[in-house]
Amino acid sequence: MFIHSTYSLVYHGPHVGLASSRQLTPNLALVGSFTYSPLSLVQGHGWWNLRNLDFQHLGTGRMLDGNVGLQYQVVGRRDQVLTAGYRYQHYALYTGSENTSDQITWTKADKVQQGWYMGGEFSL
Repeated sequence: MFIHSTYSLVYHGPHVGLASSRQLTPNLALVGSFTYSPLSLVQGHGWWNLRNLDFQHLGTGRMLDGNVGLQYQVVGRRDQVLTAGYRYQHYALYTGSENTSDQITWTKADKVQQGWYMGGEFSL
């Protein structure tokens, strides 16, 4: 059985932000949000299949998340909404270490995710 290499990061900490919407028509709204986490505990876990290397990272960092989009309420249904928009996320790790060796430390790592999104909310 072949298992792919994996890596995941989790940011823990307080998030402050704003969310807003503005009705453009009875069924269409402009929506957006902005969230910032100035100080986070960052935990990473990876497994590299080519060397059977299992490792963990731990450090401090921050997170920024924002999106803007159009939200359409399905005509005649208050419980069905479609949303399409653009999202930007920036994750930064300030300092950190790895569990495989005391010699390995991080001084800065950045990750940016951005792009178009589409979603929906439906109730039965």
